[in-house]
Amino acid sequence: MNSEHREKKRKKQKRVARLVYMLSPFIGFLFSTTKLRIEDRTGLDPVFATRYSIMLEGGLVAVFLSQIFVNQLGGGRPPFQIYGLDMGWLGLLLFLPDVSVRLLRLLDQSADQFGFYEWVFRIFRRRRRR
Repeated sequence: MNSEHREKKRKKQKRVARLVYMLSPFIGFLFSTTKLRIEDRTGLDPVFATRYSIMLEGGLVAVFLSQIFVNQLGGGRPPFQIYGLDMGWLGLLLFLPDVSVRLLRLLDQSADQFGFYEWVFRIFRRRRRR
């Protein structure tokens, strides 16, 4: 009976590990404290998760850049707009600053990896303390 319990526990741990691995690009967008808690519970390296989230975010930047390029070549109205603003430019303005800061942090091999726009919140937090 004890071996059955261990086997069930091992299978559950495998399922959780697979799920965490599949969600790792999205886990990388979470704030650093949350990523550390997930690491404690599951063993997922925050640097690994951040690397994959940066790859996902960089892919989005590439899509937005290509959309802007195609729109400029076509010379017509952009196909995707919100209140008359081109989604390519909006997406680029949203994701490019964050992917740049997070990529530089990753390349510095910092142990503390930022989540999505976490660096902005830290700047405001520092200014409030002064």
